[in-house]
Amino acid sequence: MKCPSLAASLLAGLLLAALLWSPLAAAEAPAADAACPSRDVRNADGSRLRITPVCPAAPDDKGTAPTRYVIAYAAPGSDRYRPAMAPLDAADEEIRFVDFIDLDNDGIQEVQVTGTCGAGPNCEGTLYRLDPASGRLSHFFSGAWADIRILDGHLVEAGRASCCAWEYHAWPLLPGPQPQVADAMAFIISVGWLGNEDEADCRFRRATPDGSGEVIAPPNAQWLPICELYGSDYHLALPGTVTPQPAADDSADTPLQD
Repeated sequence: MKCPSLAASLLAGLLLAALLWSPLAAAEAPAADAACPSRDVRNADGSRLRITPVCPAAPDDKGTAPTRYVIAYAAPGSDRYRPAMAPLDAADEEIRFVDFIDLDNDGIQEVQVTGTCGAGPNCEGTLYRLDPASGRLSHFFSGAWADIRILDGHLVEAGRASCCAWEYHAWPLLPGPQPQVADAMAFIISVGWLGNEDEADCRFRRATPDGSGEVIAPPNAQWLPICELYGSDYHLALPGTVTPQPAADDSADTPLQD
């Protein structure tokens, strides 16, 4: 039997080291801890995204909570994953979990990073949107919400504003190959009790230069189901009417972004 030459052994060792330390290998590596499994999702175009939590080898004061998250992309028809964005370091920011969300039901998943939460349902969060052409995820929006969706050309962030009222912030989406969220909010929808047990108030309002705000009509019927948060028997504030603001809540919930 012939023994491999020294040069061949060195070459094999270098190739193995390059594979083990490459970003691709890091993206494809399974989680070291069974409590931190990878999660995969297939998009409508056949591409795939994978979230891999990286857990500490030994539990620390935070237990086995992931120290960072690696998010990778595989093109349609390929099993080869490559990093879709820089790893998310849990030491640099408060991360409760990272998951997939399809904001506009187009079959292409976004990535949602959930951070600090208040006493109620609102949590700080960041969204990353996929560019299918490049396979890269880029920052799309940051705020605080209990629910978030795309409706009628707007990103709508919803959260509890007080014990008995919710707010929906409507941010216009700017057209382009990759939609972006506008810097200025278009309007706010407030849904809350006025004290009458049989009726809830639903108010659409937008900012005015003097900061007071004005009541506006709903843009179209697509927005009216939001008014039914507390039931179908609600009072819709009409333009020109003055309605009280919902009472402040002392529950120290994470505020919505204005």
